Amino acid sequence: MEVLEAIQTRQSTRLFQQNPIAVEALKQLIEAAVRAPTASNAQNWVFGIVTDPLKLESLRSLSPGLIGHPAAMIIFCIRTDPNPETGELQIPEYTWMGIGSALQNCLLMAHSLGIGTRPIGSYHKKGVAIYLNLPENILPVLIMAVGESMDKPRKPRNINIEKVCFWEEWGEL
Repeated sequence: MEVLEAIQTRQSTRLFQQNPIAVEALKQLIEAAVRAPTASNAQNWVFGIVTDPLKLESLRSLSPGLIGHPAAMIIFCIRTDPNPETGELQIPEYTWMGIGSALQNCLLMAHSLGIGTRPIGSYHKKGVAIYLNLPENILPVLIMAVGESMDKPRKPRNINIEKVCFWEEWGEL
């Protein structure tokens, strides 16, 4: 799949089939995520993968934004202390850029593998951290539901480029 085609055709999945996702495919999603750029190459992220059905159900109860029953969840976390590999501590706004890039890589990789995904921002952060036994310096910032899509996601409404882009100065395209 060409990159632009993947970008144009990727959609969020609301309903998931109950088929498990191969471990190798989940590892490919994380491999794509860690290839995302970060400021000063700090890479102050941590990714958790949950596939156990009982744990998934518990996480669902902490995630009112989650619709359906995914086969897996990837928990995107940030480190609040220096990265042990690089010694870098990112400025918070740069941390969000890195997490956003990692998420986009992960979403596009999943789409290229035919796997449905849905980013979830509505969840009980402290509850998830406690449930997953995360240390204090690791904060969950995003959950991505992963599974085979049961539904045909609606095509998202995209804004026309002329409404969101200017060239050289405001009002020119």
